Amino acid sequence: MRLSGLICGAIICLCAGLARAEDPLAGDWHLDLTSYLWAPSLNGNLTVRGREFPVNASFIDILKDSDSLIGIEGRLGLRKGRVGVYVDGLYNKIGADNLSGPFGFAKADASVNLTFIESAVYYDLIDLPRQKSPDGQDTWNWGIETDVYAGARYTNLGVTLDLKSIGKLGINQTRSKNESWVDPIVGGRITLDLSDHWKAYLDNNIGGFGAGSKLAYSGIALVGYQFTLFGLESTAWAGYKALYQDYQNGSGKDEFRWNMWLHGPVIGTTIRLF
Repeated sequence: MRLSGLICGAIICLCAGLARAEDPLAGDWHLDLTSYLWAPSLNGNLTVRGREFPVNASFIDILKDSDSLIGIEGRLGLRKGRVGVYVDGLYNKIGADNLSGPFGFAKADASVNLTFIESAVYYDLIDLPRQKSPDGQDTWNWGIETDVYAGARYTNLGVTLDLKSIGKLGINQTRSKNESWVDPIVGGRITLDLSDHWKAYLDNNIGGFGAGSKLAYSGIALVGYQFTLFGLESTAWAGYKALYQDYQNGSGKDEFRWNMWLHGPVIGTTIRLF
């Protein structure tokens, strides 16, 4: 009931916004392509086949691991007037060494392959342009654009644990698990037009609600510099991104749980294709 109520509430908000606007589709088509590089740290707990391992690895430690790759993310956003849709994909391969099991009983190296595909429909609630002084030299008020959206995030997670020792026995084992699930998400984002070249961006969403994860959260905060690239309006971004998921499947010796924060610096570029 709680899940259906939240989804219905998000849809009602979108429909209410559409109803208030005289013509929400009035305006030109716009297509934006964004690419990101993300270097996340990991903090949380990983349980594979009933064995739990606390994970605390900084992005510097992860990047030093030969099995790790910087997260590669791309987003395509299509918009007309106040209504739009986006598709976002991310792949990351993360290695973390010398994880310790309960009471230090087991030691393991972990390799995690992460794939996220997220898509949502959004509606522009507020779109106020930046106000300049009469001489055009100063900004009197920042421009602000606020969107709300509802959609889903698909997660595919492949985990391999190489157990290097179990107690004092020095027994080597490998445990692997692959899981995938879909989380409904609802969220909002704000873009501030600060000056002719500078803007700020904040995006947060929450999801899961027991449909996939027990709870999921994603947030990103960016500062951007606008410029022209090959005649196209472009923005270079730098900031911080965080993602939390609490997903569990199975029990006992078959239990898998991914209760994890991924967070770290992110850089990227957006190009408006038209």
